[in-house]
Amino acid sequence: MKSNLSILVIDDDKFHLDILVSKLKSLKYSNLRLANSFSEATNSLMESMPDIIITDYYLDHNKTALDIFKNVNMNYPTPIIIISSYFNHEVLNQIQEIHPIDFLSKNVSEFELDKTIMLSCNKLEKIAKNTPL
Repeated sequence: MKSNLSILVIDDDKFHLDILVSKLKSLKYSNLRLANSFSEATNSLMESMPDIIITDYYLDHNKTALDIFKNVNMNYPTPIIIISSYFNHEVLNQIQEIHPIDFLSKNVSEFELDKTIMLSCNKLEKIAKNTPL
């Protein structure tokens, strides 16, 4: 399942993007698409929808993850995992409108990342089977 799972990873900070990709590859996730800007992320989502999206909250040009999902028509309930270095209640309240699976720190452990992705997969399976979440 891991090798077939399509994951779009979005972060405008190349250093953090590389670290996250390294963790994902270490966990045997290989079908990764990368976007290191707001425009790359939007274009990637317009081309095709991944199975899971992992995105930084704060992006370039004063954009956030919320701006991506306001600009892209998400007909399919793709699980979203938000990552950030900055945690506060204001951000937590704002991201609720896109119903993320989780809100993780950028220094997330491999175990925590894998667990969150596995929970996302469970959500995908339930959606595919039309069973209640």
